[in-house]
Amino acid sequence: MGVDAVVEHHLTVLGGSPCRVKDDHSTRVAPRTPTPLSTDMCKGLAMQGGTVVLQQCGSEGDLPLPSLS
Repeated sequence: MGVDAVVEHHLTVLGGSPCRVKDDHSTRVAPRTPTPLSTDMCKGLAMQGGTVVLQQCGSEGDLPLPSLS
């Protein structure tokens, strides 16, 4: 038996120099309702081996972003 779990992120680019990103996220384990939203501020963006990574996003740590291609 497996467990269906997902963390959903809603990212908001706030701009500035360095660029700031707000990460609103919640966790859902089926069939329960999602946890309340948590908000973290990411410290920056970086390229790591062709992947864009949001850096130091609070409790979530570094978040690699999926490729859009």
